Amino acid sequence: MPHRNYLIRQAAWLFRFAQETRDPEVATVLLAKAADLNEQLSAPGTDASLQAPDVEPERDGRFAGQRPA
Repeated sequence: MPHRNYLIRQAAWLFRFAQETRDPEVATVLLAKAADLNEQLSAPGTDASLQAPDVEPERDGRFAGQRPA
């Protein structure tokens, strides 16, 4: 999942562009996309960490699969 700040910037850009357009259908689509991004932000279990999704969580100060020193 993209980083939280990225989603916020994208939703804000879509909202501003929807306000500027004169076509109500385009504005509706842009606002719907902004709402989808906002929904992703408020979804439970949203992990805002920068850890790659394929990296297992740390165990005892090590990454899973790492041999003890």
